[in-house]
Amino acid sequence: MDYARSFPPLAQQGNVNVQVVRKVTKIELTNTTARDFGPSTLWINSRFARPVESFKVGETLTLDLREFRDEHHDAFRAGGFFAAEPPDKIALVQIETQGAEGKPELIGFVVVGGGEE
Repeated sequence: MDYARSFPPLAQQGNVNVQVVRKVTKIELTNTTARDFGPSTLWINSRFARPVESFKVGETLTLDLREFRDEHHDAFRAGGFFAAEPPDKIALVQIETQGAEGKPELIGFVVVGGGEE
């Protein structure tokens, strides 16, 4: 994956009411804010990244956790029926996006049930 990289040195600019729900090896999130997000990167646990083209108001994204990569190209351990190792927990989900002034910003989402559901 060519999007594997280290976590950006940005301070989180607060949280928004986007709930992230784990569905075994996938996460589902719905943009219930009044803000569209353009091209962005989703971060799990300040380590694993995955780009998204956009995240519009009212849109629901369902993403495979195995597509998230860290800076060493290691995949998030998503678990599932045939998993050889216990799944990683999800403690923190953030979006890295362009702010109002064109500068990158980091915004937190709400994680609901971060373990393997």
